Amino acid sequence: MLEQEVGVRVFLGRLPSWIAGMYAYASEFGYCVFINKSHPPERQRMSMAHEYAHFLVDRYRPGIDYLERHARKPANERFAEGFGLAFLMPGVSLRRYFNDIVNTTGDFRVADLVRLAQYYFVSAQAAVLRLEQLGLIGKGWWDHLAESGFRPHLAKHDLNLQAQSPEPQDDYPERYLFLAVQAFQQHAISEGQLARFLRTDRVTARGIVESCLIRRETQADGGDRIVELPFERSLLANAQ
Repeated sequence: MLEQEVGVRVFLGRLPSWIAGMYAYASEFGYCVFINKSHPPERQRMSMAHEYAHFLVDRYRPGIDYLERHARKPANERFAEGFGLAFLMPGVSLRRYFNDIVNTTGDFRVADLVRLAQYYFVSAQAAVLRLEQLGLIGKGWWDHLAESGFRPHLAKHDLNLQAQSPEPQDDYPERYLFLAVQAFQQHAISEGQLARFLRTDRVTARGIVESCLIRRETQADGGDRIVELPFERSLLANAQ
């Protein structure tokens, strides 16, 4: 959604564990974010929402987002953190979810928290912080749970909750891939440069170009037919 609807360029790659992501604006390419691929999927989603907040309020100022829980954060970081929680767990929806459980069972237990986090595809910590933010539970619950030995991944296992697997993502945006292949096809960059831009070797880069431009079809006799995909053909020109 951030790619297609907003125009944010999302890159994935491995960073030190204490870094959630980075963001910067490039005039020729747009607003780019780099998300730590080493983090769990739930953390990556929160980092994307966090970087989206920077896009909204201070997109022209580059920055790095660190995972520092107890450090005093500047106003723009506090906004981005709150925005990320609200973006992934909208208030109206979360209140309804919470109240349905409380009205049905008369309580809201740790097991309910784990299921809520699973439903919104966020970490248990993020779910607690959002519930606190909305005033639905008291402050300090996450520290209390952590000190008591609570482990969300073990809780999910005990509750028979399936691990969520988001759709596999490339390390670079689709538009970035298209521009790189297009530049190579137009001889604006060399094969070595293409491989560097795609962060791979030359052989793999050639395969990526081929997969973008041709399709192999199996014929009735069992043979293969190569079909060139007319991606570069203009629909604005008069049809022939």
